[in-house]
Amino acid sequence: MLAAGTSRRAPGEHITACPVDATFDVRNAGGDSMPDPRREQFLGRGGVALGALGLLLLALLLIASNPRALSWVCTQPQLHRKRTAATLDSLQTQLGPAVMLRTTRKHWLISGLGLCAFLAGQAMAADVYQGTASFKNKAGKKVTATVTITLDRTMPDEERMAVAEQVKANPDSAKSVLAGKPQLGTIEADDKSVPIRFASGYALDEGQNVIVLSDEPMGFIGGSRKSKKGFDLTYAMISMKASGAGKGEIRPAARIKWMESGAPAPVGYDNQIVWIENVTKTTKP
Repeated sequence: MLAAGTSRRAPGEHITACPVDATFDVRNAGGDSMPDPRREQFLGRGGVALGALGLLLLALLLIASNPRALSWVCTQPQLHRKRTAATLDSLQTQLGPAVMLRTTRKHWLISGLGLCAFLAGQAMAADVYQGTASFKNKAGKKVTATVTITLDRTMPDEERMAVAEQVKANPDSAKSVLAGKPQLGTIEADDKSVPIRFASGYALDEGQNVIVLSDEPMGFIGGSRKSKKGFDLTYAMISMKASGAGKGEIRPAARIKWMESGAPAPVGYDNQIVWIENVTKTTKP
């Protein structure tokens, strides 16, 4: 007995099988198309991959166009690896492998966004300290010069202490140790410029102090005939108040003694100290 609307197969008639690759429109009870879970999973993974690739390309462009960012990337990999490994171990312990995989993808995405934001900030900001230095030249005449310190970034504490420990172990190695560090900015006085290889900053009650070192001397001032051996660095210190007023000092030819705290203590050639007055601080891209 056949139901109404059905037809009887005629003798000798064959039933044609449905092709394997036929497309079906699967609908639910309400008539709406039902999503294919595998298709959505594929699209979701593809979106994450494209997003990650875009972030990577953006980060590479920022790094390539900015030496400050490149310097940061080159000096931080070991610390970044340790932090990433600790994060992944903690996630695996707390959440288990399956949940950790999904969480790790989010972690990579957030890290990529953070890296791009950091590199963009690095590309946009550099502190510039400028003031007037007064000193006597070889003829004994008082002259002035504009001193400009352009600082891209300071050193992390662990890197700064590593430099101090190296030099304390071998005081004669200061120049070579500093020469092996990335450039962090410049010290300029009129037409003379030297690279900054060491930079530290610390807060004061009413402002901030910044100390920078170069592995090259700015020059020897005055008419002293004392030996210049060992005075092959430049030291500068700037003290800025919260109100914006600042002052500082520079030793254009100096050697450095390192204190237990890791702070550099300068000895200027012929005990000369050049004071820097009317220091201002600006930020430039």
